[in-house]
Amino acid sequence: MEQYITAVDFGTTKMTVAVGEKSSHGVKITAFSEAESKGIHRGDVLNIKSVKNTLCSLVKDVEEQMQNIKDDFKVHRLYAGISGANIHCERTTVTRKRKDPEKTIEQHEVEGMLTEAYKSYRNVNEVVLHVIPQSYNIDDLHGLTDIEGHQGSDIMGFYILFIGKKNSAEHTKAVINKAGFQVGKLVLEPLASAMGVLTDEEMELGTVMVDIGGGTTDMLIYKDNKIRYSAVIPFGGNAITQDIRQVCMVTEKHAEVMKRKHGSCLSSLGPENKFIGITDDHNIITKRIPFRQFFETIEARVEEIIATVKHEIREAGMEDKINKIVLTGGTANLNQIAVLFRQMTGCSVRQAFPNEKKILPTSCPQIFNYSASTVAGLIIKGFEYESIEEERDDEPSASEAGSIGIDETVSINTDSNSDITGTSENEKAKKSLLSTLFGGKNHAKKNVEYNNRNSTETENQTAGTSPKEPKQVKSTLFDDFFNDTDDEA
Repeated sequence: MEQYITAVDFGTTKMTVAVGEKSSHGVKITAFSEAESKGIHRGDVLNIKSVKNTLCSLVKDVEEQMQNIKDDFKVHRLYAGISGANIHCERTTVTRKRKDPEKTIEQHEVEGMLTEAYKSYRNVNEVVLHVIPQSYNIDDLHGLTDIEGHQGSDIMGFYILFIGKKNSAEHTKAVINKAGFQVGKLVLEPLASAMGVLTDEEMELGTVMVDIGGGTTDMLIYKDNKIRYSAVIPFGGNAITQDIRQVCMVTEKHAEVMKRKHGSCLSSLGPENKFIGITDDHNIITKRIPFRQFFETIEARVEEIIATVKHEIREAGMEDKINKIVLTGGTANLNQIAVLFRQMTGCSVRQAFPNEKKILPTSCPQIFNYSASTVAGLIIKGFEYESIEEERDDEPSASEAGSIGIDETVSINTDSNSDITGTSENEKAKKSLLSTLFGGKNHAKKNVEYNNRNSTETENQTAGTSPKEPKQVKSTLFDDFFNDTDDEA
């Protein structure tokens, strides 16, 4: 297994590159660099040249930082997060009729079904990013999460497919390749963020991880140590900034500083007769903005984000199964955001960034920040993948494992209105080499259209220690300037 892993988070607001080292003590972040993103909008790479230039600069920086640790260190491969407003979930079911019900089910049979699930979604403009097993039925046994070693005649597997735009994945890979690096894996960003901040207990008891970034809000639901659902909401902290800019009639730069320095999500806390004073180059106050109006603007947009999160929880059928909401991402440190989430959802709420349970305390201090959750999770997940590949190299090849022992007929149901029947190919199933994620019960969503409340968020941006788990089930991954008059700002 590689001693060092390098990961990149292509964020809408900031791009981050970090290097992680794995030892017997845990994961240590040994180098960290970030810069303003240019050419990325709502998680999608738009301008490959601009993004590549920033990426090369950040990689050079972490390589220089690493010289004090390993003087010949060079980055060759990158693990990258993939997000975007068009990512959505679908569900699929794969059934198998086994020739010999007395023979125990083997791993390559499970992998063959997973391969069929991956192939079940067909859209020329989209690509399957992850296939996550949910549960299995064997004859009269229902709700199984691990079927290796069982006997039976009929197997039914339930899966969630995470789907994204094909060109989004291709652009992310192209940026990395054009910068001169190999792609390790493309990892769904909500999954990476969850790995960076959720505790074992939270994954078991039922938790919604909400990562409020600049361009998007990613969410992931865990229950019983399994991923149940994920969604990407196409607005985040930048929408709040744009609302402030429009309502308060200030520049975008002023709006962002106001939000970070004075912002609150509860309008009731806004003092009636206090103002934020905007000054010119000569330090003369040219505009006064009432705190109450300012807070009301932030509250309205955050309420919309929370309402959409609640909608997604309902879509997943998980309203009565959620124990906690964990907030992370750059916008998660807004004053009173946890209070507003708690008021609107009735759930316990925790604000989180990578802590010493996930990352060793001797790591670069920048990693202990709300906006670093994704890159921390990418490194943790990267070491998991490296470990899996190492184990795979030590196992017999599929051709040495014997015949699969399944019948020729495979039926795949991709939605409630369509059935596809095909012929299974044993050799294809035997050759499938699949990455590892978690299992869980079957809940999925249709793509949801969101009302962005006429936000003036720029639409045409100029492109210029991993959690303890039960036995893992295989899955696929696509290789793919202020003064106050009364309160100084």
